[in-house]
Amino acid sequence: MDSTENDASPPPPSFRRFDQPGERYAGFHASIVDATLDAVLCVDADGRIVDANRAAGTILGWSHAELLGRELEAILQRDAVDRAVASENEPAVGKRTEVVATRRDGSPFPAELTVLPTPHPPSGVVLSLFLRDISDRRRAEEALRESERRYALAMQAIRDGVWEWNGQEDSYFSPRWKEMLGYEDHEISNVGSEWVARIHPDDLGRVTSLMRDAAERGAARIEVEFRMRHRDGSYRRILSRGVPDRTPRGFRFVGADSDVTEQLASLEALRQSREMFRNAFEHASIGKAVAALDGRCTEVNPALCRMLGYTEAELLRLHMHNVTHPDDRAQELSLFERMLAGELPFYQHERRCLHKDGRVVWALVSGSIVRDAERNPLFQLAQFVDVTVRKEAEAESLRAKEAAERANQAKSQFLSNMSHELRTPLNAIIGFGRVLERQRHGALNDRQRGFVRDVVESAEHMLQLVSDLLELRRLEDGRLHLQLGPLAMPPLVDEALRMVRGAIEQKQQSLETELPADLGRVITDSRAFVQVLVNLLTNATKYTEPGGHIMVRARVDGSFVEVEVEDDGPGIPPEDRERAFQYFERLRRPDSEQGGGFGIGLALTRALVERWGGAIGIRGATARGSIFHFTVRHEPNETGAR
Repeated sequence: MDSTENDASPPPPSFRRFDQPGERYAGFHASIVDATLDAVLCVDADGRIVDANRAAGTILGWSHAELLGRELEAILQRDAVDRAVASENEPAVGKRTEVVATRRDGSPFPAELTVLPTPHPPSGVVLSLFLRDISDRRRAEEALRESERRYALAMQAIRDGVWEWNGQEDSYFSPRWKEMLGYEDHEISNVGSEWVARIHPDDLGRVTSLMRDAAERGAARIEVEFRMRHRDGSYRRILSRGVPDRTPRGFRFVGADSDVTEQLASLEALRQSREMFRNAFEHASIGKAVAALDGRCTEVNPALCRMLGYTEAELLRLHMHNVTHPDDRAQELSLFERMLAGELPFYQHERRCLHKDGRVVWALVSGSIVRDAERNPLFQLAQFVDVTVRKEAEAESLRAKEAAERANQAKSQFLSNMSHELRTPLNAIIGFGRVLERQRHGALNDRQRGFVRDVVESAEHMLQLVSDLLELRRLEDGRLHLQLGPLAMPPLVDEALRMVRGAIEQKQQSLETELPADLGRVITDSRAFVQVLVNLLTNATKYTEPGGHIMVRARVDGSFVEVEVEDDGPGIPPEDRERAFQYFERLRRPDSEQGGGFGIGLALTRALVERWGGAIGIRGATARGSIFHFTVRHEPNETGAR
């Protein structure tokens, strides 16, 4: 646009001044048109511009001379003009149509067009066009729409409900505000009574009084927390913040409400948790401490003060290592560093702590690290359980155990030495006694033979006692090892019977066996199994009267074989049956003249049975007969017998 040329151009004829009164009025009118900010174009019947005001050049970028004679379609499309022309049913005056116009440089711009028919034959004008550039308005409207869009998005994003209240019925509540109370937007009207009706009756007076006082004082802002009724009948905790605004229409408040029900519940739960921690910390019976990562105590409880003899103020001036025994500080530091590095979630160990008076207090210490949400360490917690009494008891028990082991070793050594010392003379006694029994060095009378037989039997009993003692000591010391393996049981039973057959025949007792044909094999040690069966048969022979009956039977019971040795001698009362297997328990059967022995044989028998994984016991009638039974693991017959 050449504004200089436009300014220098002579005014168009229709805008020229005239000296006559009528011409003066026309000139005055033309000056007004020429001064308006809208572009005014006069168009002839051929659609050519025959006149234009000054603003037309400014808006369109053409000089006045360039506009004259130019076709209107260079600026406006024909259909735009046609749409702007008034119809029969719509007056032309005041009709405005938004169109797109084109500047000299070809750039389009939004415009508002008004077309007036103005026939003027002398000048050829048939239409007058008023064109207003609305680019700024469009930009403002777009900015407003964008602002409203952002506001709407912000309202959707935030969890607060927006409101406006002026104490009258004319109020506003945003859709989010209504949603907080469980309603759709259309279900609550934008009237003040809707808000008042939902405030808890106990809170209504306080809230309205606060807002009234704020309005009277001209407060800068208000903030109040109260309860509002939800659609489901429950009450939600609402935090309301607002600012007063004085307008020409009156005083009003504009603000936002937040539902803080869950937040307040969380804060209450946190408060209770802290209170519980504080109570547990202060009133615990064990010592507790909170320390910084450098070991400096920041909190200690009364139990720890009592345990270490310090006041709270004294402990808070110390580091953790100040109350740790020097010999235990390296281990304490190592455990803490591993926990700090994440290698250990916590640690627990026993350490020596130093009492204020210098004595050692043994403590079971548990340590952990409190971290933030990003797993960064914040501080450490430690718990101290005084185990001094237990440690002293353990030390005393250890000393007693060591003393008992030394005594046991001495006893074992004594028994070993005694057995060797006794076995030699006993074997000599037995040997010479049997020589005397054979009467190779002279005849003996009946009384003398009885004495010799008693001597030999007593010596043999003593020799068996010594052997049982040695066997028992080897079993207890772990020096007697069983060679467990699958064995056929009948040969083992036969071997045991051969060893006791002489004693049975001497008392003219009968012996019977019941062994299943498909017994299979048992998992045991051959020597131990035979010794167990011999001990039980010897015990049965001893307590069975001459001419009595002894039975050995076996039966498969699941994965075990149960072996029974039954006699018809006097029974054993139930209350004494467990004692029969204890060391050095001497039981006398009812109505029996037989002594109970030294209580070693049955104790050794149970130890052997339990060593191969079996169990042993006694059952039977109290008045007559006893059944000793034991178990041994069974291997079915499919694998064959050895």
